[in-house]
Amino acid sequence: MKIAVVGGGISGLSAAFYALRTANDVCVTLFESQSRLGGVLQTTRQDDYLVEHAADNFLHGPTAPWGEQLCHDLGFSNEIIPTSEQNRGANVVWRGNFYPVPQGFQLMAPSQMSSIMTSGLLTPAGKLRLCWEPFVCERAGDDRDESLTEFATRRLGAEAFQRLVQPLVSGIYTADPDLLSASAALPQMVEMVQRHGSLYRAMRRRQKQRRTSNKTRGARYGLFVAPRGGMQQLVDKLSACLQLAELRMGVGVETVEPFEEGGWTVVAGGHRSRFDAVVLALPAYHAATLLSRTDPALSDLLNGISYASSAVLALGVHRDQIQRPLNAFGSVVPIVEGRQILAISYSSLKFPGRAPTDRVLMRVFLGGALQPELVDLPDDQLYAIVWHELKELLGLRGRSDLQRVFRWRKAMPQYNLGHLSRLNRIRERVALQPGLFLAGNGYEGVGIPQCVKGGKQAAEDAVTYVRGRVH
Repeated sequence: MKIAVVGGGISGLSAAFYALRTANDVCVTLFESQSRLGGVLQTTRQDDYLVEHAADNFLHGPTAPWGEQLCHDLGFSNEIIPTSEQNRGANVVWRGNFYPVPQGFQLMAPSQMSSIMTSGLLTPAGKLRLCWEPFVCERAGDDRDESLTEFATRRLGAEAFQRLVQPLVSGIYTADPDLLSASAALPQMVEMVQRHGSLYRAMRRRQKQRRTSNKTRGARYGLFVAPRGGMQQLVDKLSACLQLAELRMGVGVETVEPFEEGGWTVVAGGHRSRFDAVVLALPAYHAATLLSRTDPALSDLLNGISYASSAVLALGVHRDQIQRPLNAFGSVVPIVEGRQILAISYSSLKFPGRAPTDRVLMRVFLGGALQPELVDLPDDQLYAIVWHELKELLGLRGRSDLQRVFRWRKAMPQYNLGHLSRLNRIRERVALQPGLFLAGNGYEGVGIPQCVKGGKQAAEDAVTYVRGRVH
């Protein structure tokens, strides 16, 4: 039983791990074009700073258990730590000032109207419109795909959308809200309205069921965790558990082709290898390239999933260089603020061991779907932009003792309008190619838990398929 996994990011690593775990008689070959595993997940230690190149945590709990389950299956749970108790929450930048996200407000779902009414972020009219959300009727008989802008504005009003929802969601997807599909990107929010008639009523019912008081703001930081030694520690643990797999590093796959007797041929580095099944754990556009000759229609559908690029600039500074108080894990910046940064994350406030005691490690995010040109600027120009913004917002002065730039080109899939319909058509085409399975963040979730879930599901489906052929 031979299974190929193409792609060594978190999705591919999860697929390889669970394929080996599911069946004792499976032989897994993992192809990765780069010289390292982990994809965008990478951690660097420099001058006593622990710097994440991309994601620095992942969600756990009943709504996204797959990352937590992976750590358990790896025997790695004792290395997973929660966010710090102090300063949990997020701020929103508005007219150059920082305003806390109202207590109990999660992405776009309010649970405490009293915190909305006392917030300094919204005008009295904006507060009243948001508080009217429980009385907004749903669209009768209209099942068209709504953009984030349409859905959030209809439910909460334009002001709450512009000043709260858009920056919070953009912190995840770096997307154009006029194009982002609410049903694809935030299905839980759409479902809450469908089931309960209101985001607020759904949140209140959820609170009563859990019998907990919600003291988090914005991104539910109490539900986020990370490896003690950074995300690279998770990648290293996964890699160490793949001793029974054949790892073909630095080898780019050129094409995958089905053969008549059943199974697939993988062409990599000029060599042809046969497998009973193939898992493509790649960005959709890479999968499209590999399938262009085998299934042009499927390739076209995959190419239709667009991706955004972004840059992450890490800065390490002395705490005394920052004039404003740091009272949150990070800050998001609305589009209407007219700035060139998307968000600021204070890594050293979120998790211990990320910076020396008297230092602050922050990461600033730029680019995305609405400002893609920033990603290609030279490092010195990016530094100048970020320093100017932070000087205005934080009163930052002096010089940094650490600065790094990480560019992620075409790394964030955009779940634009029509994404769910496209996914259905992709599934139909994949079903016509027995032994082919897809995984990755381009399909059903961009978070680490969703990537783990997709990789695990693809692996289990591949093993089930091959066993069915053999027997």
